[in-house]
Amino acid sequence: CRCICTAAGISITTETNNKREEEEPTLLMYSHVSNIDAFCVGSSCPFYCKFIGKAVIFLIPIFGWAGYAIGTQPISRGNRSKAVKDLHALQQKYRVYQRSIAISPEGTRSKTGLLAAFKKGPFYLWQDCGHVSITPVIIFG
Repeated sequence: CRCICTAAGISITTETNNKREEEEPTLLMYSHVSNIDAFCVGSSCPFYCKFIGKAVIFLIPIFGWAGYAIGTQPISRGNRSKAVKDLHALQQKYRVYQRSIAISPEGTRSKTGLLAAFKKGPFYLWQDCGHVSITPVIIFG
């Protein structure tokens, strides 16, 4: 993740007062302003987590391949039943591997930089994962 951000000329500064146990999985919910957000969050996160990304993003050469390389779970946003299955597959991986999951509750990039309305899917995922802790992440820039 850090290599992708460096190659894109992105400098990352992290500020936190989170005293979360490193072994305890969490659901990271991050604001979504660009297609490179997952790489920014991944490079600044002190623990490994799985990401969720819109399936069509994976069709972009290099960018999509990098998404697969960091373990991003594609989600089919155009087909609700398929999207539910995609989230269920991620929840099953969570149960097996006990890894943190990163998702944008907005479901799409904000055109203004402000938080947009949240989708229901991330909160269903939270319920399915047993109400794990939620770690909010705000991205500026």
